[in-house]
Amino acid sequence: MRKSSRRISRALSSGKWIISLCCLAAACRGTIPELHEPPSRNVGGFLVGLKISTELSGEASSGKFILNLESGSEIYRLALEPGQSYLYQVEPGIYRLAPERSLFGGRRTLMSISAQGQEYQLPFPRELDRHESLSVEPGDILVLGRVEVSVAEAQAGREALVRIRLNQSVAARRDLVQAMIRKIMDPSQPLPARESALSWVQALEKNLRRLFGEKEKGPALAP
Repeated sequence: MRKSSRRISRALSSGKWIISLCCLAAACRGTIPELHEPPSRNVGGFLVGLKISTELSGEASSGKFILNLESGSEIYRLALEPGQSYLYQVEPGIYRLAPERSLFGGRRTLMSISAQGQEYQLPFPRELDRHESLSVEPGDILVLGRVEVSVAEAQAGREALVRIRLNQSVAARRDLVQAMIRKIMDPSQPLPARESALSWVQALEKNLRRLFGEKEKGPALAP
């Protein structure tokens, strides 16, 4: 009986160790921030979207792209799917765009993108890596823009050509804000979800007014 108890104890200890290791690994990779939650604790919002186009089927309806948003104290993993706009709740601060991290927190040299059931690997885009710092203010929303991925199908003896750009045009950012307002106000959405997101409408409308008065400019790159 004692031997059996010791075995159970060792098994439980082993299980706790595995759970702790998994939690540590998840923390190293970053946390997924809350989506569309009401402002609380003086946090800020981060609005981003994704569009994937393939040569054969046009705009993709399925796929995935993971982008990290990192500061000196926070690492957020933003899991994006095509055709969607995402309003993430993040701590105020100065952030930069970064590739997804490995299981134990190392910076990956290659990133993965999936589109219409196919997966592609490529280096983290220079445009995103060199993007200027992003300032998220409490109670306000930073509208990043839309990540746009285009996939040209593989030719004989060649791999598929995947291009990634960040569309930060006034039109793209305005579309994101308007799409998010429509999403929040959509009566088909569950009532609790709409009520929790309504508190962001004022910040979204403020961004919309700002964008209507903004002129188009070139991409923002760090020196």
